[in-house]
Amino acid sequence: AIGGDFFVHKISIDHHDYLASRQLKLTTSINYQKSSGYYQINPSDILIGSSLFKLEGSFGVQSGQDIVLAIKGKQTTIQTIMALLPTDVNHKVGVYKSDGDVYFNGTIRGKIDSHYAPEASFEFGCSNASFWHPDFKKKVEKLSFKGIYSNGKKSSGEASILKLENVQGTIDEKAFASDLEVRDFTHPYIKFNFNGTFDLASLKQIVNVEMFESLNGELKADMFFEGYKKDLEHVSTMNKVKSFGNLALNNCNLIMKGSKYQVKNLNSQFSFDNEAIHLHELTANAQGQNVLLRGYLYHYLMYLAGTRKDLEGELQLESEKLDLEKLLIQSPEASSDGKELFSDESKLTFQCDVKNVHYKKFACRNVKGKMVLHRNILTAEGISLKAAGGSFGLSGMLDMVEKTTPIFSGKAKCTDVKVDSLFLLFDNFGQTFITDKNLKGNLTVDAELYIPLDKDKRIITKSLKTLLKVSIKNGELNEFAPMQSLSKFIDAKELYSIRFQELKNIIRVEDEMIYIPEMEIKSNVNTVSVLGTQAFSGMMDYKLKVALRNYKKKDPDAVFGAIKEEGSNTTLFLTMKGMPGDFKIEYDSQAVKDKIKDSWKKEKEEFKSLFKTGEPLNKEKNKPLEVNEEEEIDIN
Repeated sequence: AIGGDFFVHKISIDHHDYLASRQLKLTTSINYQKSSGYYQINPSDILIGSSLFKLEGSFGVQSGQDIVLAIKGKQTTIQTIMALLPTDVNHKVGVYKSDGDVYFNGTIRGKIDSHYAPEASFEFGCSNASFWHPDFKKKVEKLSFKGIYSNGKKSSGEASILKLENVQGTIDEKAFASDLEVRDFTHPYIKFNFNGTFDLASLKQIVNVEMFESLNGELKADMFFEGYKKDLEHVSTMNKVKSFGNLALNNCNLIMKGSKYQVKNLNSQFSFDNEAIHLHELTANAQGQNVLLRGYLYHYLMYLAGTRKDLEGELQLESEKLDLEKLLIQSPEASSDGKELFSDESKLTFQCDVKNVHYKKFACRNVKGKMVLHRNILTAEGISLKAAGGSFGLSGMLDMVEKTTPIFSGKAKCTDVKVDSLFLLFDNFGQTFITDKNLKGNLTVDAELYIPLDKDKRIITKSLKTLLKVSIKNGELNEFAPMQSLSKFIDAKELYSIRFQELKNIIRVEDEMIYIPEMEIKSNVNTVSVLGTQAFSGMMDYKLKVALRNYKKKDPDAVFGAIKEEGSNTTLFLTMKGMPGDFKIEYDSQAVKDKIKDSWKKEKEEFKSLFKTGEPLNKEKNKPLEVNEEEEIDIN
């Protein structure tokens, strides 16, 4: 007779560990028959936790180490049954508790030596039991099922099998039913079906989904899968797998943890088969914005199995009105752990059709277009919208292969946009030098863009390059300080509002500098030619040639050399330098005027060359003209 307390580190059979790290109490008696070489184990008691098992059988030491053991549970729980099974089967559910009618019995039969492992077979199940996690209040109730586990007659992974049959139960009085069969643990064959309805609040507690602060609604699921995992490795064998089902979310409401992001009245219909998950329709109110989503996701089974990386998906968004400031809030607790939801090989497409979009002061309508993300390149195709009385378009790609320095390159266009409305929409682009109150007209721009971004997705201005073909028709320049400063030579009333039919130019931006080649502005007052540069810092360096129609005669000594009369034409040569709000308009003697005229022609050619060669002016060419500081107009 043997009795006492024992601690089992593990019992290993065919690379599977049983009774790992378990305390047990054993009461048994064993007889040895010398003639047969067998030990006979008389009916014995094994107490594991609060569960009692009966054990009896025999094992031989002279006939190939044969063993025959039978074990039967007398008062058992689900977690104790799981403890007897291999650790790779029970480790995920070992913490759960149960009560109710639970049964367990099994046998171990065969040879034990370096070439063989005994066959282990167990039957287990329950009737009208409860099953719950100790940390949660929710229970799976009225639970019943029949379970079978065997490592097979060959005592190998290929012959192993696990079955859970006629699984039935309720959660919050909502019923579910399921079956599971797993054969060949080396190359698993899985057969699974499920049908049931869940309350999402209960499901959140049971599964412990931490990303939601609150979650409620209803989930309905009807799904089936059958096939070998290895058949998911190749497209040619995918047809051997059977997979289909439907999912639905009804009246779902959720709040994301941290950001307080709210989604209300979410309803959706999904279906899936071997090839794809189809989102037939999802409607929801996200942060007060009503949205409609449709889409699909191909190759998901092979992706989940880890045998394919090129997921292909598309999501279509439709909405009457979106406020992006409310819709795009992010959680302050969000952080990146280096894991990506989708692989670089995945190809994901997003399409939208939104009637009205708002972001702070910006508003636009009829937003349409497509974006494709593939191999860390985001491509914009046919993006269009209407705003400020005109239309906008964008196409190009954001190359994120070098993730520390993403680069957007492409083309943008705006057509017949009201300039004052555009300035107002963008809050005058953060400056006060020229605002929506100063400039009016219909703007058309064709832009070629090269925009590098830093790791925080901010524009690297030193490397920014753009080429802008600009046209402003039916324009007005009202109360613009640089023009009003010419009142020394022109009637101030005429300078108050200057109207012009069309202004056209090609403007280049590079090295944090805006290069403006000569452009001629014919207005109701006069004809002005402008040439120069303006830095991103605001520093201006412009040359102006003003043809005055109604020049006011002044003391000729005051502006000697800066004005030249040729027949009926009067031409004024000026330079404008400085910062917005603190600039100076300068003129000089006859010699300086001639120098300005010569340099004017020369720099016109240099600007033409600039746009042909793509090379910026060198420092010597950009050297400012020298003027007499005593002969200048100081504009405050």
